[in-house]
Amino acid sequence: MPAPDVPLRSEGDEAARTGVVKLHIEPQEPGIALGGAVICAAPCDREVDGRARARFFFRAPDAPPSERFEITGMSGGMTARVSPGSAPLRSAGFVLLGLGLYGLLSALESVVVGGVLSGALNAPRDAEPWFVSGAVAAGAGAGLTGLGAWLAARGRTTFELVPAPPPR
Repeated sequence: MPAPDVPLRSEGDEAARTGVVKLHIEPQEPGIALGGAVICAAPCDREVDGRARARFFFRAPDAPPSERFEITGMSGGMTARVSPGSAPLRSAGFVLLGLGLYGLLSALESVVVGGVLSGALNAPRDAEPWFVSGAVAAGAGAGLTGLGAWLAARGRTTFELVPAPPPR
């Protein structure tokens, strides 16, 4: 049941307005803007029509853009709580992720070479350093991969769309 101070709408009226949102951007830092078919910089309080399945995103200076989203199933007032990410942090994460994957491939190579030396050539003494280097490369690669994935995720621009309280 709607609150007494909120006017009642007919179902047909509400269905026609689905995908049209009165958007308010609640910035955590200056310069946050909505991008896509409509551009609106904070402080932004405007009606955004997403019925044509337009895809939107948030952007901020020196921050990577957010993931794309649609508002086709939303209506009424919405507040966007946007937390800008860090482009350098995200880039560092991807560099460490690449180095970690390279370390894991090096570990695989060392284990294969060690296996060939110990089995095919019957030289287990010569294979031992390859197994040790493979274990070290696997540990370092796994650590760098995990750290890189964590940094890349922490550098993302994130947002939350929540229903705005009705005007009083």
